[in-house]
Amino acid sequence: MAQTIWWTAKEIEASLPIERFALIAGQERDLQSVFNAVTEQHIERLIIRDPYCGTNTSRLKELIQFLKQNATALSSVEVHCRELHSEDKRYESVPQMTERIQRELAFSDMKVSAYVASFHKHRLFHDRSLEIGIISSRGSKLTHNYDLSGGVDHLMDKSRATTVYRYAD
Repeated sequence: MAQTIWWTAKEIEASLPIERFALIAGQERDLQSVFNAVTEQHIERLIIRDPYCGTNTSRLKELIQFLKQNATALSSVEVHCRELHSEDKRYESVPQMTERIQRELAFSDMKVSAYVASFHKHRLFHDRSLEIGIISSRGSKLTHNYDLSGGVDHLMDKSRATTVYRYAD
């Protein structure tokens, strides 16, 4: 018992089962509330899984900058997305898309890796989520998962409605 660390209800409230955030089209995004569980935390790794987020990285960059500004540190980012169909006018090959994403998301103080899946081999890649691994001030690790009904683009675009679900592992 001497080495037991006791947590207050306030300290563990961010890990309660599931939080739901319904973001309404046309209203300002309260991203502070959505990401309260990881605010002022050391984010060791941010994994973004969204098949469409690599096509135009402007919203993706907004999200990363928001998290970076509200965390004590953001060490690394992984982006998992998928190439477009070859008949789409915005089509880029997997290597071209990978290189462009890494170039457009380059930050001097963090590692950014892009993983672009083949359209034909990964047609079932549909779900959109964020996995945010934090290291607490006490050194313990916790992962916060955010399921995004409309992906990164809807999350960061106040003209679109979306729902976000957060839970911790």
